[in-house]
Amino acid sequence: MKSNFKSFERKIIAPIVILAMILALVGCDAFNDLFRDAGGRDSASDSSEVTIEPVVETVYENHYQLDRFIAEMSEDFAVSGKAVLKDVTVWDDLNDYYDSHSELLSLYGIKGIAAEILTDDEKSQAEITLQYEMYMNILAADKNGDSSRLSEKEVETYEKAKSILAEITEGFENPENTSVFEKSYAIHAILVDLIEYDDDYADNSNAFNVYGALAEGKAVCQGYVHAYKMLLSMAGIESVIITGTAGTAGEAENHAWNLVNYGDESDPKWYHVDVTWNDQEGIRSHRYFNVSDSHLHGTHLWRAALYPDVVSSNEMEYNYFSYTGWTADSPSALKSLFGERYSKSQTGYEILCEFNVEETDLTFLDAYASLDEIGYLISDYGVYKLLMLVLQ
Repeated sequence: MKSNFKSFERKIIAPIVILAMILALVGCDAFNDLFRDAGGRDSASDSSEVTIEPVVETVYENHYQLDRFIAEMSEDFAVSGKAVLKDVTVWDDLNDYYDSHSELLSLYGIKGIAAEILTDDEKSQAEITLQYEMYMNILAADKNGDSSRLSEKEVETYEKAKSILAEITEGFENPENTSVFEKSYAIHAILVDLIEYDDDYADNSNAFNVYGALAEGKAVCQGYVHAYKMLLSMAGIESVIITGTAGTAGEAENHAWNLVNYGDESDPKWYHVDVTWNDQEGIRSHRYFNVSDSHLHGTHLWRAALYPDVVSSNEMEYNYFSYTGWTADSPSALKSLFGERYSKSQTGYEILCEFNVEETDLTFLDAYASLDEIGYLISDYGVYKLLMLVLQ
C-alpha cells in the first residue's frame, strides 16, 4: 500500500519567535530539514508569499478560539494577522499544542506557523505569520486573478492545473450542467493516470508537493492530496485534507487523503476519497472513491472530531459502485453486468457484489479470457464483497 510518511522535526524560524513549528504530518515518509534557509522557506518548492490584508484584531481566550482565527486567515490566504490574547499564559504551551494537533495545520494548508509576542500590562498581542503549502499559493493566485507573485515552479504547476481542468471540461457534453460527481471523478481519474507513486521520495523533495504531482508526475500521498484538493477547489468543489494513519493492523503508517462534499451548505454530504490508494498497478481502482467511515474502518485511522461529519445515512448514494451501477445482487446479475460492460480495451474491473461471490462459479469469464489469464481478488467492502478482475 502506498501510504508511508513520517513527521518532520521542528525548527525555530527566528530567535525572537516564541512559537515555531514545522507541520509534523506533511508528507508520506521521511524528509527532514524541510525549511532549508534561515527564513524558514522551502527552497525546494521556491514558494512565494501571498500577501493579503491581516485578519481583524480579535481577543482570544484559548487555543480553540485561536484555531478558528488561523482557519479564517487560511480562508483569506492571509500571511499575517494579529491576535490579542486575554491571558498571556495561553502561549505557554502553544508549541506543544500545535505539535500534537498538527492535523489542524494540514487541514488549513499551512506548512509553518510563528508568533512574535508583544506584551504590556493589559494584554498580550501576537503577530502570527503563516507559511503555506505550494497549492495554497496557487489557489490564492487563482482566486485573485494575479499570478505575478508565484515562483517559476508554481506558475508551471498552475498552468498544468488549468490545462487539466480545460481537458476535463471539453470532455463533457454539457459542461454547465456537469454534476459534482462527474467533475470530482474526472479529476480523480486524471490524477491516477498522471501520477506515479514515488518510491524514491527521499531523493525527490518535489514528491511532497503539487509540482511533483502535476508537473513531474511523481509524488507520495501528500502530493496526491494537495493536487486533488487544488483541482477540486479550482473546479468549485468543496474538499478538505485528512491526515491520519493507514495500513493493516500493526503496520499502520502516517497517511493523508481527502474529504469531498457532494451536498451543499444546508445539507452537506461528505465522502472519503483516497486517490493514492486507488492508484494501483494494472488497474485504476475505485475502492476508496466516495466511501463512508464504515468502509475505512480497519485500514484508516483519523481524529474524526477535527473534520466534517461523513455521511452515515444513505451512505451509498454517491459511492462510486452504486452511483455508476457497477453492482450485482446475484450471480446471474454479475454475468449479465460483465457482458454488458466488457470492453477489449479495458483490462481491470471492479464489481460490488451484494451476494456471496466467493461461492460463485466464475467460469463464464472464459468467454472473454481464459481463467488462467485472469487475476481476481475478492475482499470485504462494508457489508458487501468487492470483486476485482484483471485480465492479463
